[in-house]
Amino acid sequence: AGLKDESGVSPEPARLDALLDRAAQAETLALVRGNDFLTGVFSLRADVGNLLALVRVRLLEEERDELKLALLPGGSIKPVRLMELFNDEWDVVVAKLRPTRWGRMMEEGVAWLQAERSTLRLERLGRELELGLLARARLIPFGFEPLVGYYLCREHEIGNLRRLDAAKRTGQGEAVCTEVVARG
Repeated sequence: AGLKDESGVSPEPARLDALLDRAAQAETLALVRGNDFLTGVFSLRADVGNLLALVRVRLLEEERDELKLALLPGGSIKPVRLMELFNDEWDVVVAKLRPTRWGRMMEEGVAWLQAERSTLRLERLGRELELGLLARARLIPFGFEPLVGYYLCREHEIGNLRRLDAAKRTGQGEAVCTEVVARG
């Protein structure tokens, strides 16, 4: 009760979820400010989430405003750049992002999206980018980063098990079961 979006209107559940995600991301970024490793992890999460939002909004044929609402703060990809990609054809989006760290994620993820009408590969590749970053935490001596990296890797492992269990319970084939498991 009392929650309103930027226009002063009480949002429906999806919009409320987006508002809460943005608020949680902003709060998290404020808490980790000053630690390059944690800032990098949450910046990466924002970028992956924002690229997924771009793909989902386009897949669901929603308006640009829905993308603007869904974008998380703190990512390295500027929101204006993501908004510019909104109207581009998929091959143009992939070409523009190919030279970035998101190139493989977008190239393979969009190819899977076009073939299967599913964001599974895109989501998995995003999780694998984070796992790669977390693996580097082991190399930081005399800090808490290896412990945080270990904890977040275990969180990913539990997520993999949950997704795999859900895929098995719903009778998904081997290709889908393989696709839901992020490897680090």
